[in-house]
Parts: sequence; structure tokens; C-alpha cells
Amino acid sequence: MRKNIAIALIAALAVALATPVAAQSAEDAQDTVFRLTNEHRADNGRAALSSKSAMTTVAQDWAKSMAKSGVLKHRSDLSAGMPSGWTAIGENIAYNCASSGAAAKLVAQWKASSGHNENMLNANYTHLGVGVAVDSKGCTWGVQVFAKYNSTSSGKFAFTKAGKPTISGTTKVGYVLGSKTGSWSPSPSKFKYQWLRNGIAISGATGPTYRLTKSDRGKTITLKVTATRSGYTSKSSVSAGKYIPKVFSKAPTPVISGTAKVGKKLTAKVGTWSPTPKFTYQWYRNGAKISGATGKTYTLKSADKGKKITVKVKAKKSGYTTKTKTSAAKKVS
Repeated sequence: MRKNIAIALIAALAVALATPVAAQSAEDAQDTVFRLTNEHRADNGRAALSSKSAMTTVAQDWAKSMAKSGVLKHRSDLSAGMPSGWTAIGENIAYNCASSGAAAKLVAQWKASSGHNENMLNANYTHLGVGVAVDSKGCTWGVQVFAKYNSTSSGKFAFTKAGKPTISGTTKVGYVLGSKTGSWSPSPSKFKYQWLRNGIAISGATGPTYRLTKSDRGKTITLKVTATRSGYTSKSSVSAGKYIPKVFSKAPTPVISGTAKVGKKLTAKVGTWSPTPKFTYQWYRNGAKISGATGKTYTLKSADKGKKITVKVKAKKSGYTTKTKTSAAKKVS
């Protein structure tokens, strides 16, 4: 997440007063700062900023902290306490000891400072939190906290990062597929799951795992994850697909024909498969591969005498699970 933190100090315009008058209530002062800031933005062709209670709390806590310490400074970690999901944040601070209109004076101070004015007029910002506190001497301390959130037409926030779920596991009937939701920001409070077969929801398949059935053969399985979080628009993300291969409806065991004597030729007969695949062959002597013996036929050698010969046939077809079948043995005399 990009943290575009715009923080610029200004010299506080302090007005010394012998006898400070009663200050505005903190709430009224906050409202004044908020209103005048949006009026300033409107005068400069900027959209109004929205309030967010958690941001107001962050700003108010810092205003109180400065009023108590008497030190004008930016916090070391502005992001602390900020509602998650922001992509840019900034902060303005100031204080004054005006006898009246202290809140309006704060806004005037920020407008007079290029860095702080830039924050107030930043077109990227969408939300504002305001804090105002009065110290024991009657001086008013102010804080503006700005943030950019990706909001939706519903007024809710949008996830700034939507994870793409992934599927793991063996793509065979009877096996269980697992899933991971991917990386989201901010963290969803809950995920909903829906497994899909060729894009159509599978009835009852609403958990993080799914056991494959015969109905899945020849289909592509995907997982749709929907993330939810209070104050945010629900967001769905769909995984890449996992194709579940079909199986051969007929896969006979190969048979070796021919005379099992040295010098004679043996032939592998594959039988009738359905559907028809492409075959590869491997001949074995007492269970060990015979080097180079990878054809449909094999001519027996002296090394084969007294040994048992078998052939392994591997059937391949696009969209189908590769199938391997091994013949019965022939003993060479």
C-alpha cells in the first residue's frame, strides 16, 4: 500500500493574551474547522471531504496531547490508529491564543502555509478528521488528518487489494481440493466460498475445500471467494480454473502375442480402448526396463532366456487422465 504522507510544519501564529476568554467547545470548534476547510476546497474547485469518526478520534487525541505538553509537533507514526484501507494520508497542526474565533484562525494559519494549504486542497484526499483542544492558558491547538479511501457509490469503502484465490490438490474424482484466499487489504472479517463447475455454482459446495465427484470429469473447477468487512463493499474474486480430466471408458490390459523364444518377435496387442488414445510402449525383463525396447514389438535376445517379459502400455489423450496398463508375463524358454 502506498503511504503518501504529506506532513509540513508551520510556525504557529500565537497571539499572546493577558486574559483569554472562554473558548468554543471542542465539538463546535471541530465543526467550524471542518466547514471552513470544505468551503476553502469548494472555492478552489475541490470536492468536499467526508468525515470519518475514527479519523476524528486520531486527530482529537493528538490535539489533546499537544495541548497538554505545550509542544507543537507531528506524531512519529501518523498511520497509528487510522482506519485501514487508506492509500494516502497527511496531517496539519497549529495553535493560537486568539481571544475569539480560534477555530477559524487555525484554518487561516493553514491557508497561509503552502505545505498545509496543499493538504487542504489536495484533490486526492477524500476524508478529513479534525481535532481541537484548549490548554490551561486558553490557547487552542488544532489538528487536521487527511486520508484517501477508495469509496463506492454506496458510500462504503472498497478493498484496496483483492486477493486472487488459488486451488490446490489432486484433480481426480474422490480427492479433496483445498484453497487459499490470497492477500487482501484491509483484512476481511469473513470470507464466503462458492465452488463452480464450468462457471456454474455447485450446490452445497460453499466451504474452503471441495471433494471432486464424477460430475466434475471433463469440467473446469473454479472457486469464487467473497470478502466482507463492516463499512466496506463486499468484493468477489475468482480463482484460475482446474480442469478435471475424463477417464477412458474402456482400458483393456494389453496382451503379448508371439513365441517366447530367443530370436522370436513378441507383439503388444492393446485391445480396444474408448475413446481411442495414442500409445507408448516399454518392455521389461523380470520387472526391469529393457533399454531401447519402446516399440510395439520386441525381438527376444539371449539375455531374455529364462526371464519373464512384460510390456507396459501408456495411453494418452487430450482431456483424459493418462492411463498405464501392464500385460501378463511371458517366460522365455
